[in-house]
Amino acid sequence: MRNKMYVFTKLTQTPFYKMNKDRIIVLMLFAFFGFTLSVNAQNNKQVETIDVSGSVYSDLGEPLEGILILNSNGDVSVSDSIGAFTIKAKLVDNIAFESDGFKRTILRVNAGLYADGNVVMQRLGFLNPDDDVDIPFGKINAVSSTGSVIRISGDQLEKHPSGQVYEALTGLIPGLQVRQTGSRPGLETYSVQYHGNSVTVLVDGIPMTQNLGLLEIDEVVFMRGASATAFMGEIGSEGILDIKTKRGSVGPRKILIQAETNYGFPTSMVDMQNSYNYAQTINNSLISDGLSPFYDQGALDAYKDHTDLVRYPDVDYRDLVYRDMVTRQQYTAQVSGGTEDAKYFANFSYNGMQGMENSPDQRTNEDFNFRTNLDIRLTDYMVMDLGLMGSYADQHSPQLATGTIMSQVTSLPPNAFPLMLGDSIYITSQQYGRNMKYEMEEAGYADQTDRVMSINLGLNFDLSPITKGLALSVRGTGDVWNQSQLGLNNDGDEYELLFVPIDGGGDSMVINQTAWAVPQLSPSSEGTSVRRRYNFSSLLSYNKIFDDHAIDAGLIAYLYKYDFSDNNVDRFVSQSFNMRTNYTYKKKYAAELILNYAGTNKLLDDNQYKLFPTLGASWIISEEDFIAESSKIDYLKLRGSWGQQGYLSSFSNYFSFLDDWSITDLDKLTGVGSTTASTATSYKTQTASPGLDWPVISTTNIGLDAVLFEKKVSVQMDYFHTKKSELITRGVTLDMAGGDPYYTYSNQNAEDGNALELGLSYNNHKGNIRYSIGANVGYFKAIRTEYAEPAYTNIEDLREGDATDAIYGLVDNGLFASDADALASNQYIGDIFKDDIIYKDVNNDGVVDTRDIEVLGNSVPRINYGVNVLLAYKAISLYVNGAGFAGYDINLSGNSQYQISSFDSRPASMYENLPNGNTQPRLTVLGSDNNYRTSRYWLVPGNFFRLENIELAYNLPARFAQNWFINTAKVFVRGKNILVLSKFENSDPEYIDGGYSDYPLFKEYSVGVNLSF
Repeated sequence: MRNKMYVFTKLTQTPFYKMNKDRIIVLMLFAFFGFTLSVNAQNNKQVETIDVSGSVYSDLGEPLEGILILNSNGDVSVSDSIGAFTIKAKLVDNIAFESDGFKRTILRVNAGLYADGNVVMQRLGFLNPDDDVDIPFGKINAVSSTGSVIRISGDQLEKHPSGQVYEALTGLIPGLQVRQTGSRPGLETYSVQYHGNSVTVLVDGIPMTQNLGLLEIDEVVFMRGASATAFMGEIGSEGILDIKTKRGSVGPRKILIQAETNYGFPTSMVDMQNSYNYAQTINNSLISDGLSPFYDQGALDAYKDHTDLVRYPDVDYRDLVYRDMVTRQQYTAQVSGGTEDAKYFANFSYNGMQGMENSPDQRTNEDFNFRTNLDIRLTDYMVMDLGLMGSYADQHSPQLATGTIMSQVTSLPPNAFPLMLGDSIYITSQQYGRNMKYEMEEAGYADQTDRVMSINLGLNFDLSPITKGLALSVRGTGDVWNQSQLGLNNDGDEYELLFVPIDGGGDSMVINQTAWAVPQLSPSSEGTSVRRRYNFSSLLSYNKIFDDHAIDAGLIAYLYKYDFSDNNVDRFVSQSFNMRTNYTYKKKYAAELILNYAGTNKLLDDNQYKLFPTLGASWIISEEDFIAESSKIDYLKLRGSWGQQGYLSSFSNYFSFLDDWSITDLDKLTGVGSTTASTATSYKTQTASPGLDWPVISTTNIGLDAVLFEKKVSVQMDYFHTKKSELITRGVTLDMAGGDPYYTYSNQNAEDGNALELGLSYNNHKGNIRYSIGANVGYFKAIRTEYAEPAYTNIEDLREGDATDAIYGLVDNGLFASDADALASNQYIGDIFKDDIIYKDVNNDGVVDTRDIEVLGNSVPRINYGVNVLLAYKAISLYVNGAGFAGYDINLSGNSQYQISSFDSRPASMYENLPNGNTQPRLTVLGSDNNYRTSRYWLVPGNFFRLENIELAYNLPARFAQNWFINTAKVFVRGKNILVLSKFENSDPEYIDGGYSDYPLFKEYSVGVNLSF
């Protein structure tokens, strides 16, 4: 439980630190600059210097103007219009060359000697074949790589205004589907899927808590296919998204400060009917149900004219509860630099957001984060790398949960009761309960604190004195997440208005108290949670080049533990032993073998461990004589791999091999009046399944990497075939045998999937103009090849052979024109009336019933695509990124915004057509078994394109920035979710519940400044 200091005013408490947020930020900045001054302190004594001169070019051969050039003393120079530069340097020095859109380049001066002449800076592009390729636990030379790897630069990600890494990745990686599923401040959630599965996310190569900002990211590496991921064992079977944080580099110390202010507006916020329209809708619904209307004309007129707001109230709950926008402030401070023996990077950041709630206890979220990465050479043969990360987040909100608030706003009828009589009497009713004005203003608050601390320690040994090319790396990490919750919940006086008839006609208003205040004088604990992760690895590697041959091999032992249940009962343990051998001949042909011996605590005995092989090969075609002299092809590589991996991540039962029983108290009558006695009763909840084996995913990958037209165009294309076998399922529940508790798990199901992914980029530079265009597209579909299901008599009922995301339902055929037509039909799916949905007799048996169900569509996008454009002219740059999804359906069946019964409130768009153009079927308060079920009538094409983010920036020329004692200065405006194109007008297709039953997604606009010193 956390310790806080509170100041008491009436019955509300304010955390001490909230009143001193500015002070805390100032203290953080003082600590930051204290750290800055304490590391890499500059020696002011006179040292001998020399002039270093040369020219700076891009890897396209274009001279680069305005490149910032720094020496270790902090002296600054800038390249001129032909790329020429001159700068002072010590006899032993490191000179850094920096510019937006280019990789940082270091020129080493040693004993006054340096490579006088050209400095070539590499663009940050889609494909850089000269770079080493990331694999789990290390890197491999690009020539030898046989896997499929995509790299996204942190410079590109940081242009996104939200600060959320998943949002920033949207539309940048072919096949990777990123969609936001929740936007509550501090509780933003995302679906990050690849080939229909949730990917494994790593930070610096290790599963760790992902509390980081975009400015902390050096690059994001996406590894896919067995050859790229097998070394990680079952953890990598669904693809690996590895977030690499920034580290120090040899060169002058660099200080960065960034401040950004954001304003967010809902992309959709569903308007609700006022009392007059609501009363009309209820009357129409009752009539369509064959009942009498509830509201007479006098009541309708009173609702319309607002003549008596006590008896005929009209409450706009949305306006009462919510503001029209959210705000966010982001501040970041960084320092980095180092020497050959010690390199450092430190990041301190603050992120604060204010929610939409219009309440004294408005929802807020405040995060304080720090990250430090150190690389220290302890001896000539041993280097230590150390990473520390910590975060403190505090969420403050009204006592009523956010989801409950939204559901109340969209379900409470506007005429249920007036909110208040006078200034102090809150009105409610026994039917609807809550008075939202009281809940938002006086009911109290909920406070949640999340604390995270992570450490990542590695020792890297160069064993060349023993055998040249031999190295050893050992690593251990610890990650602890702790959450505590406090709340203040004041139960207030509640009153109900009753209108009692009186003799002679009319009625009298009676105020009846139904509840009495029970104030809570101090906050109380509402729960604590602790989760821990541990990683331990040891890698012995051997890298040797001799003549035309090269060998890159490694042996690794890896252990991963994750205690993710509050009571630490559920503990995931994954253990693997790996061998990788890569052989390359003449820097053109490569072959690779990976053996992964994986273990898990989800299985028993001989099935706990299993061996999984992977084979890979590649051919650099551009090195062959018949193509080497081509002026159009700079680099062309064909690669392929086949491999198997364990696939247990989708099976979450850690004790499937045990019988499970529960004990509960059963109340029984004693036989004396209504007196009861409690008796302990046990019942079975699970039957043991001890014989389960590993599910297996087999992946075949064929890929092509190309750099064309003098390094202006890069292409990456991949085909994947995945086969999942021995998938674990409970099959079909046999109710006659007692249901799930008596039905064991088994390895029965299988799936086949095919994917095609393509990424393109064009990157060029002409004088002061620099531009790039990137585009990518991914397609995936999976089919059930084996599926545990009953032996249906109708072959069309079988799910085997269908897509894994198939939507099953009835096929609509219009609406009944009259009650007589409905009664005369052969449709037997609940009561039917005029304006109810007609369904087709698909199996032609003369009857329309549930046996006419067929495949209507699919729920997961078949296609995702993205496009991004960067245009820069001198100091001005414009970046635009968009993403889209296609080839899937959104099922409105069961969605309370479109299928509403009872006397709940109604959306203002109730009488409008559905997003697919269909008219609303018969209105109802009783519900409709016939209408409110999955059918083609309720499917809407989910295709949409969104302008994800845009940045317009002005980079103050370095020669002017130096006049203010800064190296670079960037002023920018950014936008997020600016435009969306879809069939949905009143909802956001990415999250249709947003703005109705949950927090909406937001359009955000921001302004900020980035300074480096």
